[in-house]
Amino acid sequence: MVPFSCRERVQPFCQSDFRAFPANAGQEGTGKPEDKAELALYKAQIDPHFLFNTLNTLYGLVIQKSEKAESAFAQFADMVQYMYTHAKDDTVAVRDEIDYIGHYIDLQSLRLNRHTKVVWECETDDDTLRIPPMLLVTFVENAFKYGASSSKDCTIRIRMEIEEGALRFTTQNGIMKKRHEKEPAVGIENCRARLELLYPGRFTLTAREENSEYELNLTIRLK
Repeated sequence: MVPFSCRERVQPFCQSDFRAFPANAGQEGTGKPEDKAELALYKAQIDPHFLFNTLNTLYGLVIQKSEKAESAFAQFADMVQYMYTHAKDDTVAVRDEIDYIGHYIDLQSLRLNRHTKVVWECETDDDTLRIPPMLLVTFVENAFKYGASSSKDCTIRIRMEIEEGALRFTTQNGIMKKRHEKEPAVGIENCRARLELLYPGRFTLTAREENSEYELNLTIRLK
């Protein structure tokens, strides 16, 4: 059972129609109807995946009767509120997105045992710069999905740096779980397509696998 104090925070957002997110998402991009439609499709594919994964984490904490369940539900309520509030926004302040990613990392870390170490670093010389909401969390989710282990020691490293108008975002993790050959990398490819629409010619996105290690690097010229 969800603690009463947390249920009060979660219920208003659970009752909201999340299908409204993609309809509002079209405000991004160049303003062309076809670009708006594409962005709406990409957001529609990303948001449910994130929500279901997070709910699975919360469900696990409740089943285990973990003392961390109440604070986890409170964090989840804050995250859903962020998604609901900013779904129709073209951009958000970097500091808000940093907080959002931090909440996500904290929430995911609750389900990890001593074998998985998470290192989250963030440095910025201007946290008032603006970026599209919920653009980076897919990369973080990917690092947790394939880089966490309950039986082997491993480290997930996530770093975000903003300097002189350029954003650099990196994830590094050991490959603890192989992606099935028939499993498409939908989330990453959707982010690439979204970046193509939002920052044509102003970003680089690379990923490499070497010696059972995975590294993703994203650079965006914000101004």
